[in-house]
Amino acid sequence: MNIMDRYIGQGMGKYIEKEIFSATKSLLISSPSISISFGKRLFKMAENGVEIKVITSDKTGTEGDKTNLLAQNYIKPTIPLDYKVVSTKEVAVIHAKIYIIDGKCAITGSANLTENSFWNFAEYVSITRDSAEIKQIEDDYNKLWNNYSYYQVEQSVNRSVRFFARNLRRKL
Repeated sequence: MNIMDRYIGQGMGKYIEKEIFSATKSLLISSPSISISFGKRLFKMAENGVEIKVITSDKTGTEGDKTNLLAQNYIKPTIPLDYKVVSTKEVAVIHAKIYIIDGKCAITGSANLTENSFWNFAEYVSITRDSAEIKQIEDDYNKLWNNYSYYQVEQSVNRSVRFFARNLRRKL
């Protein structure tokens, strides 16, 4: 692989899945959508000592205002990773897709951390191993992280339950 590679089309997973899930020290992630199965892999990595930092949204921004199921139902304070779920009240959606692996590789582009983005959708990704470029991307990631406040997942779940119950009552 060169210092910088770019890929476009379907099947981005063959270029980026191995990179992301091979982290041994640290992994920085920004993605509005994270599939439950990929989330579970991240939790396992965190339990095995990889320092993981995730920024995501409480809603995916796709299919209307679909709830981000990973953020709502699986990220808990007991999971050993640092995460920030940003409310759609603060910003419509955290849309940046950034993956920084062990400070040695950075991936940016359009691919969410989901199987559909990795294998079915036509996506564009850029992979760099240039240390100066990785440092800049990491600085940008930290700016994004510091720009938004943490949103209590439990509040979000309670709000979703109240919303569901209110809509159910309206239909009855």
